[in-house]
Amino acid sequence: MEARAPGVIKLFGEHAVVYDRLAVAMAIDKYAYAKVEKAGAGLSIALLDLGKARNFSEKELESIYSSYFAKDSIPDQKGKTEHILKFIGENSAVDADLLPFAVIASRIYKQYGAGLVGCKVEIRSDIPTQKGFASSASCYTAFTLAMLDTLGISLGHDEIIEIARDGERVRHKNEGAGKIDVNTSYYGGFVSYRGSSGAKKEKEINAGIVLRAIDTGPKKSTAEMVARVRELYENNREYADYLLDRIEGCSTRGIAALKRDDAEGLGKIMDENHSYLRMLGVSSESLENAIALTKTAGGLGAKLSGGGGGGIAIAVTKDHDTLERELKSHGYINYPLGVSKDGALLIRR
Repeated sequence: MEARAPGVIKLFGEHAVVYDRLAVAMAIDKYAYAKVEKAGAGLSIALLDLGKARNFSEKELESIYSSYFAKDSIPDQKGKTEHILKFIGENSAVDADLLPFAVIASRIYKQYGAGLVGCKVEIRSDIPTQKGFASSASCYTAFTLAMLDTLGISLGHDEIIEIARDGERVRHKNEGAGKIDVNTSYYGGFVSYRGSSGAKKEKEINAGIVLRAIDTGPKKSTAEMVARVRELYENNREYADYLLDRIEGCSTRGIAALKRDDAEGLGKIMDENHSYLRMLGVSSESLENAIALTKTAGGLGAKLSGGGGGGIAIAVTKDHDTLERELKSHGYINYPLGVSKDGALLIRR
């Protein structure tokens, strides 16, 4: 059997979400896949795109489980994150790309009494990696869904999401990781998120919008960009709050524009949101150049997506062909991104 889960882009609210403001994400029509077969001994996990594979015995899964989930006895998020870092160091013999899957498998094995031995899992993806499309979250979501179905384990949505988030926690070395990305990959469509209230699927949005993704080149790490905003926040809180509040306003009005399927209105809000992100200091020359080109080609609006400092910009346009030619003529790789309304699902073979 096989499961698939879509990639994710951030539409509005980058960086502001760290300070309990509203953010909006969209599931995209590029997918990660996890295929499970009954074969061999132990649990075999293969990452086909990376050419990596490993077999895990019951004993190894038990060790990983007891080591990782000792964090459950730690009351605060900071302490849990420190435990995850320690856990990763203690399990350095396991490849860093495979360890998150092993953690997810160990939880399914120990908490739900699943017979994982004899399962062969192959993971592949058509989502560009390290570009801000939540490729890792999509892989963990597909893997979790496929494993649970193969083993006949029926769980609620929240439980499935929590299990998949363990992969993100290990991957990103942070207890809080995966809240937006896994929820959006799992539910599909559009998801809003605020730290104090959690994730919400925006069921009233039926827009079939197609965005243009623009690869502006190498990006700085998200951690570095988050630290840059934190420095501004600590040194000039009044100004930072002014920008963060206005970014939240873009999220709120962006949801309303999506509900109206208003491309022109959405584009204007994206332009506004990007201007605030620029003032926060998380844009880059490559992002600004690409966004300026979208205007030359008649684009309706554009902004960075994700942590910034380079990476991906997204644009709204009524003329994809003209925008594609203009960007391509200046050396920018770009492609359309549609909405994945279904989210994660099973593909029975």
